[in-house]
Amino acid sequence: MEKFGSMNRWLQVFVGVGTVAAVAEFADGFRIEFPVAAWIFAALMAAAVAWTWWGKAGGRVGGPIVAILLQVMELAGVAFTYARPVSAVETAIYWFFGVLTVACIVAAVGTLVSHLRAHKAQTASPT
Repeated sequence: MEKFGSMNRWLQVFVGVGTVAAVAEFADGFRIEFPVAAWIFAALMAAAVAWTWWGKAGGRVGGPIVAILLQVMELAGVAFTYARPVSAVETAIYWFFGVLTVACIVAAVGTLVSHLRAHKAQTASPT
């Protein structure tokens, strides 16, 4: 396990945003009609964040990829679920999850690109 201060910035952002996304999805499960889906999604998102944080070379690539796939599904779900919000509360929830989902995708892509650049720099041989 790496100390939080020694991680690169994209990884720190991804761990933070991914954790918030997992907790928010878990909490949203108490509000929706089919809570098990939200709780499974929250567990998978938490697993992707943990895999990235604790993972070695493979985790630094696999965790963000899993998170990107999960968040793309979440973005599609948000778009269809809250297509016509009926109250101000539902509108606020819609925007919260929409912004959080996009932030998580950006952080995961940044983490992935940062890791791949660092790996490329390590394996490049001077010729």
